[in-house]
Amino acid sequence: MLLEIRATTPEDAGTISALNADVQQIHADAHPRRFKPPAPHTFTEKDAKDLLSSPGYFGFLALDAGAPIGYLVAEIVRRPETARQFADEFVYIHEISVRPGARR
Repeated sequence: MLLEIRATTPEDAGTISALNADVQQIHADAHPRRFKPPAPHTFTEKDAKDLLSSPGYFGFLALDAGAPIGYLVAEIVRRPETARQFADEFVYIHEISVRPGARR
């Protein structure tokens, strides 16, 4: 297995959209009253492109011998200091998915 992990580009939106079906199905199976099963309109290429171009968002794409097998989309969250809390900065993972055949 020749695994490569690289930052996503806008051209990866279609791949991210397709890979999303695996994790969407897991969500739909676990919580069918909350999550819809994957369908062509569930998480479109435009949805992926919009998400990845949102301020503070970034993604990584995992490839096995050049074939996409997973992705991660995350956001850098910055919270200002308040009277009760210090300023904080952290990474929030919004989505992570790995193709069933690549899991271990």
